[in-house]
Amino acid sequence: MLQKLYLCKKYESRCPIFTLILDLAMKGIIINNVEYISDLILSLIFSDGKKQTIDFSEFFAKHPHPQYDKYAKKSEFKKYWLRNGNLIWGKHADLQFPINALYQGNLELCCDD
Repeated sequence: MLQKLYLCKKYESRCPIFTLILDLAMKGIIINNVEYISDLILSLIFSDGKKQTIDFSEFFAKHPHPQYDKYAKKSEFKKYWLRNGNLIWGKHADLQFPINALYQGNLELCCDD
């Protein structure tokens, strides 16, 4: 496996998740399909066959931000789309999550506060 060092802004040390990011990228893993389940819950199917169901409500509650707070409303949340295997909200990619966070079902991996 490719080994690299990555400097996390939060910890200013080796980032333990960078290896996973590289691994997913090397394997070409992307999101193939997204299905709306309910409220702020989506089911994702990745190119390696893995299925992950994610509830985004906790992320929105813990990480308010004027740029993407509107997507915490069900009507706006349902306007997600896929671009190059990435899950995106907004015409200008107002909100998107790292593939490794979605793959693991842990949205806290993407937070740097």
